Amino acid sequence: MVSLFYLGIFYKAAFEWAHLYIWQALIMLDTLLVWMVWIRYIPERDAVGPANAPA
Repeated sequence: MVSLFYLGIFYKAAFEWAHLYIWQALIMLDTLLVWMVWIRYIPERDAVGPANAPA
C-alpha cells in the first residue's frame, strides 16, 4: 500500500496500472495462499458420525 501511495504522488500513470493490475493480482494470490494454508492446517474431524457415536 505504501508503494501505491508513492506512485500516486510521483507517477500517476504507474499508479493506475499498478492499482488495477499488480495489486489486484497480489491480493487474489494472498487470499488463495491463506486459504490453502488454512485448509492444510485445520484439524481433521473424526469419521464418527451420529450413528456411530458412543453413547
